Amino acid sequence: AVNNILDIGTSAASFPGFYDGSYDASGDIIKLLTTTTVKGLVYYLDDNSGSPKWSLANPDEAGTGDKELLAIAIAQDPEIAGMLIKGYFRLPNSGTAAYQGTATVGAPLYLHAPGGTATGQMSFSAPAGSKNIVRILGYCLVKDSSDNILIYFNPSTEWIERVES
Repeated sequence: AVNNILDIGTSAASFPGFYDGSYDASGDIIKLLTTTTVKGLVYYLDDNSGSPKWSLANPDEAGTGDKELLAIAIAQDPEIAGMLIKGYFRLPNSGTAAYQGTATVGAPLYLHAPGGTATGQMSFSAPAGSKNIVRILGYCLVKDSSDNILIYFNPSTEWIERVES
């Protein structure tokens, strides 16, 4: 038996019907914790000294998404809408959760590294700063004429930390 099929069709420039709106998601979704989140941003499961919460992933600092569980917020209430830990997600090209860089079908996405501020955004450019954490989050499957994208979110279990320059 075959299941979990995403029928994109013959074009990587138009979205399958289910993904007709920004922030549409399907896949492995967990409903956990009452942290307020921003839909479309990447969070890590933060132990927070024994009081777990979802915190914005930050490639500028070890221990804030390098080896921790990552998830995309589907809405602002993770205990109701859930957090996508693996699957498909439609991301807009503008707004708070917009990706950074030029979208390219087939290209990997990384955590955005703006220099000291956790944004939770994704980027088509690997972090290049000293001591940045580099971890592939997933890949772009579809890009429409407005540069909105459909991604396959499947964070790598491996990462590297860039050396100090």
